[in-house]
Amino acid sequence: MYLAGDHGADLAAWEAVVRGWLRDLDGIPGVHAVRDPHNQAGQPVPRVRVTVDPAAAGRTADAVRAALWDGDPRVAVHGDGGGVLHLTPDTLAPGEAEVVGARVRAALAGDGSARPAVR
Repeated sequence: MYLAGDHGADLAAWEAVVRGWLRDLDGIPGVHAVRDPHNQAGQPVPRVRVTVDPAAAGRTADAVRAALWDGDPRVAVHGDGGGVLHLTPDTLAPGEAEVVGARVRAALAGDGSARPAVR
């Protein structure tokens, strides 16, 4: 199944998700989000690297990660313990990227329990 997959289409879809997440996170005080071209395994899967400045954001990256994990729906993000979170699109089902973006934005804004609006 993997060998027969359309890897170009997968990459284009992941890039679109990353662009959407970057838009979702733009302008949040104390948050700096950038595109990272590789995942944690070094594979060419784009992701978003989110650096949280606790003084400016009013919360730590660990607090945001905990809010995402404990909220509804639950969202798992990779953290590196240094104030950085990573959002990776390649494991998502259709429609989940918007939910993840809304939940991450809400958690960074201090309302980690907020449910995203239905689009």
